[in-house]
Amino acid sequence: MVIADSRSRGRKVKDGRLENVTEFARISVGKGTEALQLRDIAKAVMEMTGEPMDELLELAGKDIRDNDAAKLLLTIVY
Repeated sequence: MVIADSRSRGRKVKDGRLENVTEFARISVGKGTEALQLRDIAKAVMEMTGEPMDELLELAGKDIRDNDAAKLLLTIVY
């Protein structure tokens, strides 16, 4: 999977691991996704999808406490 962001050309996610990704899509002007806590990501995912983040991560076979997986989920749904 390649993250579709004009600044992330060539940066890939392989087997759920981030490779050469240093910045994610932002949901806020003042705070980058990299700096968000799990509770902030969970709130944003719920607002955008109407589904709890932990359930979506479990469906994807990811650890619900994995901050990178949560950031990736947020980037995908955004």
